Amino acid sequence: MPEKPKRLGRGLDAILDSLGASSDDVSAVISLDPNEIEPNPFQPRKDFNSEKALQAFEDLKNSINSKGLIQPVTVREIDGKYELIAGERRLRACQELKLESIPVHILEVDSDVDMMEMALIENLQRDNLNPLEEAEAYALLAEKYKLSHEKIAGNIGKSRVAITNSLRLLKLPAEIKLAVKNLVLSAGHARAFLGLDSEKEIINVFKVVRRQNLSVRETENYIRKLKSEKKQSAKKPSKKQTKSIYVRKSEELLMARLGTRVQIKPGRKKGVIEVQYFGDEDLERIIELLEKLDD
Repeated sequence: MPEKPKRLGRGLDAILDSLGASSDDVSAVISLDPNEIEPNPFQPRKDFNSEKALQAFEDLKNSINSKGLIQPVTVREIDGKYELIAGERRLRACQELKLESIPVHILEVDSDVDMMEMALIENLQRDNLNPLEEAEAYALLAEKYKLSHEKIAGNIGKSRVAITNSLRLLKLPAEIKLAVKNLVLSAGHARAFLGLDSEKEIINVFKVVRRQNLSVRETENYIRKLKSEKKQSAKKPSKKQTKSIYVRKSEELLMARLGTRVQIKPGRKKGVIEVQYFGDEDLERIIELLEKLDD
């Protein structure tokens, strides 16, 4: 009787379980030249070149160089070639170290959607994806493969709400998405911005969050306050509607320059400009911006 294939590590077992497969479907560990393995065309991870990613990659290379590749990469055989499913960083490290052979699991995977889901789950379990990469992977599953949010959630072991909330991040302005991708801004902060009405408002709040280093809860409270004030302002149409186009344009210009809410209240002989600030640091920031206008 042939020897039963070796049991997979916990990470890939979880992937197989989520897809209704069994580790008995996987061949025993074999050795392959890493240069014979083609990259995964459905790799959800895009960030390999940020400073953090490069440092982590160097640490991985040092570990493999010192102790060898402990956890095999996973591949599928297609048209007589080997195509990577999971373990791209490990494969790249082995290729750069010019290793002649590495341990490999061969898994029978027929559909591209299963292939992508496996790569996605493997990255999620290792925390290898930033929030934007995760959202983009879900979007590809939904759009290209016509999977519902509920189906995606069931396949990768997350709630439908988690998938929907992740996908909402893709609606944000490019500047915010870049900040999330570079881990400058958390997904929680970014989701809070979705409650704002315009791209300009989102960018202004983003600047305040960065300068004041607001937590997610503080950001939510800040946005809630802005929306409440906007709503209250809308209840007083008489004064609002009497403002000239010039005054309204001036308000928009000042808000864009100062990154906060500004109201101009014209009068018959004199007017008032109200500039809102939130805390001493925000006031100091606004004063510095006003001083620069004199230069």
